[in-house]
Amino acid sequence: MSESTYLTRKEAAALCDCHVDSIRRAEKKGLLPNSRQRADGTIEIAVADLVAAGMLDPLAARTDVTEVAGRSRAERDLTVVRQELAVANTQISPPSPASPTPDGSCTYEPISTTPASTTSTPSSTQLPVPGPGG
Repeated sequence: MSESTYLTRKEAAALCDCHVDSIRRAEKKGLLPNSRQRADGTIEIAVADLVAAGMLDPLAARTDVTEVAGRSRAERDLTVVRQELAVANTQISPPSPASPTPDGSCTYEPISTTPASTTSTPSSTQLPVPGPGG
């Protein structure tokens, strides 16, 4: 097999959409017999073994697997960032301070998520202030 048909455990896990421990378990079960160890100690997994073990779609193995593995990591990072952005967008902003008016009600300015226009003025909302009895 050529060099391009081997992936590190981490790359193999990303390509197969599984955890690195799943790759290790498959090795221990003997499902990845052609794995090898580089001089630096890194274990490499043969793409053909991943297909034979049913961990990888054969169509994915025909493409440039290192590109697919890299894209998979990037897509995962993108998913995480999108989730964080969704959470940030749903956080409620604190209300603006209320200012009492002479008649005892409070006026507040709603917080706008769009830029203020130079031709219009923001609308105010008046809320009644409860009296001493509640």
